[in-house]
Amino acid sequence: MDGSDAQAVHDIDGDGHIDPGDEARDGLRVSRARLAGNGYVFGCLKRFGAKGWAMAKGDPADFGPESYAELRGRKFERRKNHEILVVFGVYFGFSLFLVYVVPQNILSHFPFFRGVVDGVGGLVPGVERFRQSSAFPEVAQLVYSLQIALIPMIVVWGVLSLRISLKEITTKRELFRALGALLFYGLVGFSLVFLAYPASPGLGGMFGQMSDSAYASKFWFAFHGSWLMFAASMCFILFLVLAKDFVFWLAGVWFG
Repeated sequence: MDGSDAQAVHDIDGDGHIDPGDEARDGLRVSRARLAGNGYVFGCLKRFGAKGWAMAKGDPADFGPESYAELRGRKFERRKNHEILVVFGVYFGFSLFLVYVVPQNILSHFPFFRGVVDGVGGLVPGVERFRQSSAFPEVAQLVYSLQIALIPMIVVWGVLSLRISLKEITTKRELFRALGALLFYGLVGFSLVFLAYPASPGLGGMFGQMSDSAYASKFWFAFHGSWLMFAASMCFILFLVLAKDFVFWLAGVWFG
């Protein structure tokens, strides 16, 4: 050994001198310590690598339940957002296709479609407004009536597929917040379908401008009608989910 190594050697046998036996035994001790340290490092790396691989492949048995739940939650949120975009795209594409393909005088030649429009128009005032103000009245009445008629189907899809749930109510403040949300979504959905759109010509404001463009342009008619009725559908979905969970919560309070 050189001088620096000799300073690190300990007097193993306790005779006051560092002899070759001390060097051999001390070298064995240092080697064992290094091996133990390396084994610890390699063990940490192995465990870290195994956990990283388990997280990468999504195996819940190899890492914490919270991490796996968060991973599944993020995947579900992405799937929900993607599904909502797809459904809206189909809804808008269907409206845009019809508005350019349907004949201008379709209601005059097909009594069945006239019956559909009259039935929806008896409930929704916007159908009559399109008859009075649209540059393509029969097409606008039919397509808008179909957009309205598809709202229940979208609501059923949303309730069954999106699986939205109400946060557990534990305080009076959360109770009033849930009731406020229930009232808000119900009123917004109702207003979008029955009151706000389409507005009277020249009314001004956001809904007035959207209505004026929908009266004059087939594209903007399809676009504004699609996203507004889809937004109303989402409000009805949230309203029904909140109402359902709220009723079950009340039942648990009264009978639980």
